[in-house]
Amino acid sequence: MNKNYEEFRKECIKAIEVLGINNRAVEIRMLKTKKGTISGYYENKEKLLKDIFRYDGVNNIFFTLNVFSEDLLARGKERLIEYASHTTSDSEITRREFLLIDVDPKRPAGVSSTDEELQSSEIVLREVVSYLRSEGFPEPVIACSGNGYHALYKVDLDNTKESTQLHKDFLYALDSKFSNEKAQIDKTTYNPARITKMYGTIACKGDSTESRPHRRSRILQAPNEFNVVDEALLKKVAELYTNKNTTSKKVNTVHNKSVVKGSINIEEWLREKGLDVSKVKEEVDRSVYVLEICPWNSNHTDKSASITQFNNGAISAKCHHDSCSHENWRTLKELYEPKASKNKSEYSEKSGEEAKKSHADIAIEQALGYEDIFFHNSVEETFVAVDKGNVYEVHRLEDKKYQMLLRKRFYDELGKAISKDNINQAIGVLEAKALYEGAELEVYKRCAEVDGVTYYDLCDKESTIIRIDENGWGVDDTKQMLFIRKNNMGEQVMPIHYDDLLGLLNKYFRFKSKEDRILHAVSLVTRLIAGIPHPIEVIHGEKGASKTTTMRMNKSLIDPSPRDVTSMPKAIQDLAISINNTYMACYDNLDIISSERSDLLCIASTGGVYPKRKLYTNDEESMMSLKSKITLNGINVVAIKADLIDRCILLALERISESERMEERLLWSSFNEDKPKILGAMLTALSRAKRIYPTLKLTKLGRMADFTMWGYAVAEALEIGGEEFLKAYLNNQKKANQEAVESNPVATALIKYMEENSNFTGTVTNLLTVLNQVAEVEQIDTTSKLWAKEPNVLSRRLNEMKSNLELEGIYYEITQRNHGRIIDIVKVPKDIAA
Repeated sequence: MNKNYEEFRKECIKAIEVLGINNRAVEIRMLKTKKGTISGYYENKEKLLKDIFRYDGVNNIFFTLNVFSEDLLARGKERLIEYASHTTSDSEITRREFLLIDVDPKRPAGVSSTDEELQSSEIVLREVVSYLRSEGFPEPVIACSGNGYHALYKVDLDNTKESTQLHKDFLYALDSKFSNEKAQIDKTTYNPARITKMYGTIACKGDSTESRPHRRSRILQAPNEFNVVDEALLKKVAELYTNKNTTSKKVNTVHNKSVVKGSINIEEWLREKGLDVSKVKEEVDRSVYVLEICPWNSNHTDKSASITQFNNGAISAKCHHDSCSHENWRTLKELYEPKASKNKSEYSEKSGEEAKKSHADIAIEQALGYEDIFFHNSVEETFVAVDKGNVYEVHRLEDKKYQMLLRKRFYDELGKAISKDNINQAIGVLEAKALYEGAELEVYKRCAEVDGVTYYDLCDKESTIIRIDENGWGVDDTKQMLFIRKNNMGEQVMPIHYDDLLGLLNKYFRFKSKEDRILHAVSLVTRLIAGIPHPIEVIHGEKGASKTTTMRMNKSLIDPSPRDVTSMPKAIQDLAISINNTYMACYDNLDIISSERSDLLCIASTGGVYPKRKLYTNDEESMMSLKSKITLNGINVVAIKADLIDRCILLALERISESERMEERLLWSSFNEDKPKILGAMLTALSRAKRIYPTLKLTKLGRMADFTMWGYAVAEALEIGGEEFLKAYLNNQKKANQEAVESNPVATALIKYMEENSNFTGTVTNLLTVLNQVAEVEQIDTTSKLWAKEPNVLSRRLNEMKSNLELEGIYYEITQRNHGRIIDIVKVPKDIAA
């Protein structure tokens, strides 16, 4: 075994022996992994250690503290189960063996503790232990969880409601006596099925940095004799809390609020049922009671459950976790009042006046009763963010999926269906509230850029969001970003830390030149930056050059989708919707792009708003804000309009020889195996570029200035060299300009004429005559739509190509003089023009 395993095994075995759990079964549990919850039940401790070692430092590993029923071994004996649907619950604990005092330092969510923060939790824990020692408590086991400090006392209590209340009051007493602004005692560790760190494993919240490192949890101190705490001592400390509070519940009284006669007084009900309230949120028409622990699943200790009582007496209950999505006030009452009629809904308990409410009004009350966020964006689109516990699930209010959620909530509460008309009425009111009362917030697809930090949504079942900043990258648990997920957005793999991006890209992408390989690698990384304009990638090459496969791989790395590449919609509005609904739009096998579609692609590349007329109205428009990462492919360079090709990078592929071709399934199998490393290397390169970018001062920029700056930083991060990238990009711009002028018959004719002449002065009509003569000699197609048949059209064509002609050294100016409009054209050498 390697050195890391020996250290891991040594510390884990020490914990198992000190805690005395070597002679009984242990449940191992890992939460929020890329394969859901992972759980297993072990009697063989050596097998346990070998099975969990591969997760050490990757996932946080926990074990269940107290003794559980041996029947649970059948769920997964001596093995780990991925996507585990069942873990040990409170009712399955047969006896309480430990009392856990967990002191956590106050720190930002989702990151490891600094040394100073860790020390603050140790100071509080030592004060607690010293106090308990003075009260006659035996010595505990003291451990470092990696980010905080634990004291474990041995107890021997039946798993009863009374013992749970005793543990709870005990922790609340210690919290009120010892918690401070730097460290706090966790008041939620009293539930019987409590899990805690598997001591000996690494605590890995966020990225491991110099100031916030990942640490191995350890048993630090163990008594010679691990004696059981007398129950009387527990009660003595607990009384410090119960004597201070006439009730063991911290429920705030609702003042000056009348409740409809005949309805339940929820405060009294909560006290009677022994449900602890973390806080009460007072609103105009309701009171929201946030519970310390979910009543349906005691493992939900993140204050995800709440009960709402409206001023009219209506009551709703919920938990934000998906596993509790079916729970409501009716199921809660059945849980605590099993004799109550299962068909008796909360709404039947209301007054006669309340019973007259329309279904639409009830649906609105239900929607507002949840802790969802109703808001709008800068173009007045309305949204709702549904709190799912670990993330907000964002919907447009008119989306069918949110309407289905309203239907489900209505049926769960009332046991009956709601009509389409009532749903539409409810949605109308909620849209008005979102627009006029809700905040203006931005919604993101796949990637977001906020205050110099990039957030990347994996769109996986665990709602994982990756945070990338100058210090590195890792999973973000702050819930501060609002991402919307469309049906065409697929699940991304969990990235793996890796460095050699260029080596992996060269394995799968066959671009003709070194410059094109540089531009592709840089463009791939910068496409993770949502807030800047991006050049349109135009992939071209002869038949058999893997254009579609190249595009699909790019799409898979940035914005995977079940429909990865599509044909370009013919209707301009359909194209706008297609671009708006995806983060990275890929259009396959193009031949020619119309002028109208070309203009829209320009807007989408640099960012802009596209107006769309609302249905059933004559004079009102909705706005779509477009800024997408677009890729096109075709045998030839399909972007021919000057303003479009000016926003492109052209990437040429070489044809794959017959001897090098391989089956598609083998190619994709290999690519998908390497994909986590490729993505991880992209994130690493972006993080390093974020450190470099603020220091850059470039004197020469390409057409897409932001892309040039970020591309330079990424090239430096990849050790390609910023100057190498800049040279490649400016050369690519010249090639694109050459494509633009060669595809434009007016520009071609003018360049041919200026090859023999250094200047021209005359009317636009004179110039048109000259260009017609050149076109006839050079056999330039004057039947093309791009040719100018009238002087005013010629002026427009020249204005469209002005910047492209200047790169060819041709400058012109049109002025109004006494004898008409005169155009002056002069040619200068290209090296001077450049």
